Amino acid sequence: MLSQVSESKEPYFIADILNNAVRRGDIEKKYDDAVARLYRTIEMIAQYQLNSKYDVNTSNVKVRDIPEEQQREWQAIQVDEGRVRIGLDRAYELLLAKGGMLGDKYSGDEELKKLLSKKKYIDSRPWFRPHNQRYL
Repeated sequence: MLSQVSESKEPYFIADILNNAVRRGDIEKKYDDAVARLYRTIEMIAQYQLNSKYDVNTSNVKVRDIPEEQQREWQAIQVDEGRVRIGLDRAYELLLAKGGMLGDKYSGDEELKKLLSKKKYIDSRPWFRPHNQRYL
């Protein structure tokens, strides 16, 4: 019975955003929006891995979940006593520190990081506002 399946919905959201990115870029030629959606997809993949494998929520990372060599640097971005909020790059750093294959792949993929930096350029333009912010 489908109602008894306790599978996470995140993989479906990830696939949906990825498909939307393809549609926005390839079909609608809205490249800025496509890049933003791809960035969010890659971020969600890290969030899903951290949550499902290590029980770490990137919006509420406990200091004890951060490797000792990174605790000092990351504590500077604490949002609450003993808790840290991390973004895409630090999520993959944490996956790498925990021995996650995705962290290793991300850290060694300079081409991907270069492409993701385009999102920061898009975000810096004040006129850019994603059409559908449901997932962004």
